[in-house]
Amino acid sequence: AGSTPNLIVGHVSGATIVGGIKSFSCCVTSGSPADVVGTVASGTDASIEVTGVTTGTANTMLICCDGAADDNNRTVLPTGFTAAFEDAAGGTQNCYIETAGTPDGSVALHYLAQAASGPTGDFVDTQGASDPWTSVLIALQGIPGGKHMQIEDMWLMIDFTAVAGFFPPW
Repeated sequence: AGSTPNLIVGHVSGATIVGGIKSFSCCVTSGSPADVVGTVASGTDASIEVTGVTTGTANTMLICCDGAADDNNRTVLPTGFTAAFEDAAGGTQNCYIETAGTPDGSVALHYLAQAASGPTGDFVDTQGASDPWTSVLIALQGIPGGKHMQIEDMWLMIDFTAVAGFFPPW
């Protein structure tokens, strides 16, 4: 039997640490779950460009990940995508935001099921102000037979005053 891992995340000063976890089930069970990982893009403006990919298999789950160097809401999501992360503002932030760092920060994850293989096209995730950002698109492989992926909520909370993180015990 294994031991319980140390689940504490520490941060004393400097740039913000902010993160989130989303669980996707019904992905392939051997090898990499990624059908394709896109090119990492970056810039400094309000339009977070996400470079498209060409999927090689059907029934993928597109995962749009981005982060910004300020505590910006995501005001307009990429077309058709669902926000996986939401801070305390009840559906208006579409990301996790942290204001305790120097600089502040935000991370977003959006997902979209894509039934057919092929090119996705590029996407734009709009943030509330012009700040440095980085993005990447990942396509997860579905299992053969067309079974739909399941999305489960999991979360990570980082408390900067206590310098500790907490994961749910399940």
